[in-house]
Amino acid sequence: MRGLFCVRVGGRVAQRAVFLDQPVRGDTRQPDQRRSPRCAGHEERAGSDQAWGIVATSDGRHVARVRALHDATVSVYDGDRELSCDDDGAAVGEPRVEFEARVGHTYSIVVDGYRAERGPYELTLSR
Repeated sequence: MRGLFCVRVGGRVAQRAVFLDQPVRGDTRQPDQRRSPRCAGHEERAGSDQAWGIVATSDGRHVARVRALHDATVSVYDGDRELSCDDDGAAVGEPRVEFEARVGHTYSIVVDGYRAERGPYELTLSR
């Protein structure tokens, strides 16, 4: 196992775990959060985002990457504080953020759509 992350969806602990470099899928047409990442370009609390909570099992730099057909965004929160946010990354539909994780600490990865665009996505965590 290369760095296990525990997953929480919408504040509830899910019955699954995510391993580094193993993608998970979601759909922002079924939002579960009311955050407004600064790079999402829409009004506060637009409600088109999904949050994944992780508990880091190792210290160091981690990357959250999203692949989507719509104009997606990804951001990382430490509590209510946004650490990083990206609208497009290298290409539309492929945003990516890097963040420093501390072992045992919980972070939220929020997937949203630019200007409240919605659709399916794939989220991958890596080091």
